[in-house]
Amino acid sequence: MTNKRERRALLFFASWFALLYCVNAAEQEFRFKNADAQSVVLMGEFNGWKGQSMTKGNDGIWTARISLGAGTYGYKFFVNGTDWILDPENLKKKSMTLAADVVEAEKNKEGSNRGPCVAAAFDYLTAAWPAIRDWPVASAGMSGGGKNGAFLAAELAREHHRLIGMLMMGCNQDMASVAYRKSAPPNFLNATIFLSSGKSDKIATPEQHEYVKNSLKGTGFYKVRLENFDGAHDIYQPHIGEALR
Repeated sequence: MTNKRERRALLFFASWFALLYCVNAAEQEFRFKNADAQSVVLMGEFNGWKGQSMTKGNDGIWTARISLGAGTYGYKFFVNGTDWILDPENLKKKSMTLAADVVEAEKNKEGSNRGPCVAAAFDYLTAAWPAIRDWPVASAGMSGGGKNGAFLAAELAREHHRLIGMLMMGCNQDMASVAYRKSAPPNFLNATIFLSSGKSDKIATPEQHEYVKNSLKGTGFYKVRLENFDGAHDIYQPHIGEALR
């Protein structure tokens, strides 16, 4: 039987990317339709996630052409300097996931070991693969994992990683605001926050989720979304996919 402490896993994962396969070296054209966008930048593994500005046509389609060698490349569109968007015309996707679920015999008053475990793994990958610093990344967790995930996200923002969001499931306290007031990480307030609340959750009640949402907005997080589901203090899988959109 799985106890509650085991279920409160802290997850950390890179955002989903659209995936491009190049059989032969050739010039590729990227297209993204958004007539209302003010700017669109093509970001991908082929340019070290540094970005290439796209040009808007009269038909509202943004385009960019880039020469690529044979290989497989992940990419996304960076719209208006704030939003990472998957290519809606490309159904091929990929992601990277790091996860920690430290089972503790007793509650540790100094905090869980899950966060440091994931952070250490991420530090190792960053040293071995420097380009990872430019990837768009998000943190996620259930219950205590969601709270710890906010501190991990703040740490990554302080290290100038491209933090794009946080998913907090069954979360009855606003730790993201605590993390922000502690060190004001750069661009931390620009991150999208998705709150997942079970309608019958007695540990993190819907009322507490509403409080967390309002607290986050009061701190200055302006992209906060709260969604409910029929369930209790559980991980609701559809919300994970929805948060990654």
